Amino acid sequence: MNTQLSTPRPIKSGAYKQNTTVFFEPSKLFLAQITELFDDVWPTVTAIQYFRDQVVDYCKTHTVKDNQTLVKKYAKSKDKTNRPNLARFCIQDTMEEIKLGIAKNLLINLFAYYEAWVEEMLEIMNCNNRINRYEFQYPSGQQTNNYNVVLSNVRNNGCQVLIDSYYNQYQNNKLYSLTSVDYWLHYYRYYKELRNSIAHGGGVVTQKLVDAYNDVINLNLSKNDLLVDELPAIDVPVINTAANYSLREIVWLSQILIRLVVTFDVEFIKSNQTEDYFCKEIKKVYQKKKKLPNDDTNRIKLVRSLSGKAIFKKPIDELKVYQLLIKNGVL
Repeated sequence: MNTQLSTPRPIKSGAYKQNTTVFFEPSKLFLAQITELFDDVWPTVTAIQYFRDQVVDYCKTHTVKDNQTLVKKYAKSKDKTNRPNLARFCIQDTMEEIKLGIAKNLLINLFAYYEAWVEEMLEIMNCNNRINRYEFQYPSGQQTNNYNVVLSNVRNNGCQVLIDSYYNQYQNNKLYSLTSVDYWLHYYRYYKELRNSIAHGGGVVTQKLVDAYNDVINLNLSKNDLLVDELPAIDVPVINTAANYSLREIVWLSQILIRLVVTFDVEFIKSNQTEDYFCKEIKKVYQKKKKLPNDDTNRIKLVRSLSGKAIFKKPIDELKVYQLLIKNGVL
């Protein structure tokens, strides 16, 4: 079949680097990682649902003595390592239980990607340390320092040319909302404590998880507060019992993490390190010429071209960006 039914995977193909909805490359990578996670999750759910139906139908019309009968029927005989418990997976377990296993892995990966994104962004901002990494994982009222302090420090003496040319453009993203960050981070804390209970305690509810749940409930947030279409249906956690959660909840969390990344990405444009980052990205795509344009029309064309090749939006004031690139020895 020669017809291309879908675009290639964004990371494998490198297509994620062409994303202009966010400014910094770690943000582009994070969004692509989320896409690829769900490229795995939803086909897996679909395939499992279909396969379970096939096994159940087979059991109805054939004598199945034990799990080995199903393994011989469905597992390839040459693959000696693959001996699945199909009786448990397809008959004994419910689909909701199976989805919980998928949700658990999704939850762990989501936090791994977000925390890696924080580290990479703070590396660009030249302030990557253990304390700063934690600040982007807590609402502002729960830490002595917080993300506002970090942002304030890195935005001291930011490049006004880049702020004027790019900040408002990226801020127009519908997923951006600095005023919602604290709300999002309260939910972040709940699901991070859920993740911790799964990874470190076998999924048993801890006091920290109960406290994080109470923080969320006491805020009494609405969909409008969070800029989402629905609120997650969180079950009341009871300490020392198994934590209850669903795949739908974890999918919802992924949207919160995307909003956090988009919002922080915009705010980092005001950083005092953005000028250096921007110039390095332009250098990658600029082939130095002996003669630079001697009129404003061609200078504007050059800056627009370079900005596009470096996968930034078109700047508001091309001539000021041109002078910035001259000052930094890029042109």
